Amino acid sequence: MSNQSIQSSHLQKQEHFDDQAAYIETMGDTSLNRPYYKSMLTHLARQNWQSARSLLKLKAQIDELYPSRQRNSDGIIGDSAHCPGSSDHCPNNAGVVTALDITHDPINGCDLNTITEHIINSRDLRIKYIIWNGRICSSTIDPWQWRNYNGQNPHNAHAHFSVMGSRALYDDDSDWVISEPEIILSPNSVLLSPVYNRGSAPIDFINILVSWARNADNEIFNWNANYDIYSHVRQDLGPWQGIMHRKAVMLEVMRVLAGYESSWNWQAEHDITNPTSTSDCTKEAGIFQCSANSMVFDASLKELLRSVAGKTDCQSFRNLTKSNKYFAIEYCARLLRFTINHHGPIKRYEIHPWLSKEAVQEFTNLLSSTT
Repeated sequence: MSNQSIQSSHLQKQEHFDDQAAYIETMGDTSLNRPYYKSMLTHLARQNWQSARSLLKLKAQIDELYPSRQRNSDGIIGDSAHCPGSSDHCPNNAGVVTALDITHDPINGCDLNTITEHIINSRDLRIKYIIWNGRICSSTIDPWQWRNYNGQNPHNAHAHFSVMGSRALYDDDSDWVISEPEIILSPNSVLLSPVYNRGSAPIDFINILVSWARNADNEIFNWNANYDIYSHVRQDLGPWQGIMHRKAVMLEVMRVLAGYESSWNWQAEHDITNPTSTSDCTKEAGIFQCSANSMVFDASLKELLRSVAGKTDCQSFRNLTKSNKYFAIEYCARLLRFTINHHGPIKRYEIHPWLSKEAVQEFTNLLSSTT
């Protein structure tokens, strides 16, 4: 496939193209007046442009991992309506485009919440900035921290990746860190034991649980004075043997809870048999069936939503709980430290018969592994 054939149709529409604000933030607004930007994109340059090799590598890795993903919002080069210009979608003075858009398609595995977090956590030197879902993360300004992005396009259909202007970096086609190494479980793994009548947890669910826990703040699992999930399952899974054991216990509770609540369905809608599920604030959503009204249990829960979504309304909570796997896991884990009453299967001791100390030990081994 030629570079020209990868040109995204969405880049041909003004309302779908806006990363100039990010450029100005990174380079300074005076750079837009440089003669280079007024003349860099000649007709010849548009005919002979190349994509940065690092971004071709990123796209190839994503395509290999998620071959059935949608590509309707993918894009590399901007059209003549936008170039010449300040965007990294326009070729630089070497004729190289240093930006890439990738379509968000979690249904087919391409979850940009997960991919962007892996790249940010890897601190890859090639990244200049990433724009995704109303936020921007730069490697130079408040390095590697998400901040609100106020450009015209919130970038919630695709993520924008810009790489550095140095050829040594933008043409570095070494592998990107976009996922955790796949966990290999034996057919006899306790983690694959059935939950109630729901079957066994999918391996990719186990994989993302472990991936989240490896990087999660220890404070989520530390002792507190609440009657929380650790108090509730102590007789089944205790006594506690340190932070790694406590992490593993939390994962085992969530393994069973997700099966019981939704059969491990990230996109699960609310419980139609629950007479109180009547509004965006009371309707359960997602794999753990949390509802937005659970934010009343502690102010930190609403702040977690604000830090990820930039807002705290109930509809945003429902949407994020179904679309952002890391958020869904962390929110549920934090909620379980304040109360066990939000989840009926926990409150009524319904998950307890399927909790396993052997599964906790297996989670501990996975968390301890460096592979």
